[in-house]
Amino acid sequence: LAEELRLLRESTGQTVSRLEKQILMVDGERKQANSEANESVALLESARGELDKVTKAHQHAQRQLELAQATVRSQNETESVKRIQSLHARLKESEKARLELAAEVQTGRDFTTKLQKELHKSRQSETEL
Repeated sequence: LAEELRLLRESTGQTVSRLEKQILMVDGERKQANSEANESVALLESARGELDKVTKAHQHAQRQLELAQATVRSQNETESVKRIQSLHARLKESEKARLELAAEVQTGRDFTTKLQKELHKSRQSETEL
């Protein structure tokens, strides 16, 4: 009986040790996932700020285009057409930059969602242990 008790204690100690190692590993993974999620959120916020700037520039270019179109009525036709073409090209560039930043923001959102799911799974694993 004493031998069985000693073996049981030894087996229990090994199981506890193994579970403690697993808990530490899962905790480390959770912390890493949390850190990556925080980095992703920071990048997303930065991209949103850039998107706001580009959107404002786009709106400004749009207003300039509208003003130029109104000016066409009172200016030399050739001069006005050149200005409108230039403003239209700037507007296209602004729209392209806005769309690129919008895509980056969406990529950041997708990555953040993925990290949040991984964090949730990690927490579930930790709870199960």
